[in-house]
Amino acid sequence: YDQREHDAVRARLSAVEAEVARAVAHVEKRATHAHQRKVLNEQKVVLQQERKAAEQAAASLGSGALDATAEKSLQQACDEADAAYKKLAHEKDQLLPEMGKLQNRRALIQERKKVYDARIKQIIGIDDEVDDYHTLAAAWSKNGIQALLIEQAIPEIEQEANELLAKLSNNQAQIFIESQRDLKSGGVRETLDVKISDSLGVRPYEMYSGGEAFRIDFALRIAISKLLARRAGASLQVLMVDEGFGSQDEEGLARLMEALYAVQDDFEKIIIVSHLNSFKDNFPTHLVVTKGATGSVVTVEQRG
Repeated sequence: YDQREHDAVRARLSAVEAEVARAVAHVEKRATHAHQRKVLNEQKVVLQQERKAAEQAAASLGSGALDATAEKSLQQACDEADAAYKKLAHEKDQLLPEMGKLQNRRALIQERKKVYDARIKQIIGIDDEVDDYHTLAAAWSKNGIQALLIEQAIPEIEQEANELLAKLSNNQAQIFIESQRDLKSGGVRETLDVKISDSLGVRPYEMYSGGEAFRIDFALRIAISKLLARRAGASLQVLMVDEGFGSQDEEGLARLMEALYAVQDDFEKIIIVSHLNSFKDNFPTHLVVTKGATGSVVTVEQRG
């Protein structure tokens, strides 16, 4: 879509409309001339009839001499008939070129009207296409399809995350995800804020300690993984948690283990990366990585 081409077409359409108005005026003028010509032709016929009657009257007189008054009157009538005939012929000759111009102008107007109709149809098509693009732009904007998908996904994520977070916090914390925020100037805007409610009230994510934030992150990541797998029609195969356990106290580590046991049936394998000996002892199979001069070596140990 080209705005300048759109404006140029609009300008040409205005010019064509003005040309159509002038053509209509010419056509009306032509109709007037045609009426005048008809009247003149009728007068011409009458004069020709009068002239013929005068000639017949003169012939009927034979060689008889007319009196001076009758002869003068007859000659005057003939002269007037000739003058009227010449006048009509002159007016006809003047009207013929004008009629030709009007015919040419009419043909040009008809041709331009075809172009005008085609342009109007093209503009209507462009307007429809612009409306379609506006609809698509709105659909693919942040307030369109993606906002709708987020709105549909938030309740599922909250439910999954809160079920796991309840086990990690002894039912003391709950996650809320807000997808809209009120503006001071009025109205709302799209956002994605995570707020957590605990015994101290509702606070934003940034106000929680490292250990608390790790538990919240863990619950959210598991919830999002389950949602994506469910929507893709796939099953979760592996859960890998890399470090982060150092931020937990003994109670936090115990609750984290409870959460891992709670979700173990959802995964084929759960792999934990940690340097905490007290935490590593909770798992029966260990992949021990040992650094050497030629590189690292991985060994598998079963610890019951």
